[in-house]
Amino acid sequence: RKFEALKTEPAMPPMPHQWYLERAPATTIQLPSGDPTFCDAFEQVLTAEWSWRDPIEDCSFEVQTGLEIQAANGRDLWHLNLSAPRLLRPASGDFVAQTVCRPVQVDPTQDQKPAIGGLLLWKDERNFLRLVWGSRGNREVSFEGCVDNDNIIAGRGLLPRLPSGSGL
Repeated sequence: RKFEALKTEPAMPPMPHQWYLERAPATTIQLPSGDPTFCDAFEQVLTAEWSWRDPIEDCSFEVQTGLEIQAANGRDLWHLNLSAPRLLRPASGDFVAQTVCRPVQVDPTQDQKPAIGGLLLWKDERNFLRLVWGSRGNREVSFEGCVDNDNIIAGRGLLPRLPSGSGL
């Protein structure tokens, strides 16, 4: 009987209607045309609207010619491990979010640090979505999260081979 009652309930809350990847040159950040409600190229000190969350307090971030978040090994937002650092800003209603992820090269004679990052839509620990590049390899992009405390993968795929030094 309990199963019969569940059939009339939606399987999960509605997901975003549309998402897609759009390749852009690694050296160009394409900002939306028109009058965006909010735009940040992370070239200066963060405004007060941003909120830094670092649950274990062992990570850091730096704003220069972009935003670099340095996360300790093992940080994630998946199942019981919600320890990943994040930089949050309130948003409401319909909106468009865009980001650029690139590997960080500290010293030209050394290997690049892997680029792992993306966008996070955060309501609370039981409800969030993220579009992530690099968590399962340098070419993989995934759309995943937690909806009503159920972990989900809405989609994932591989990017074409990128030329050396390119970003997403």
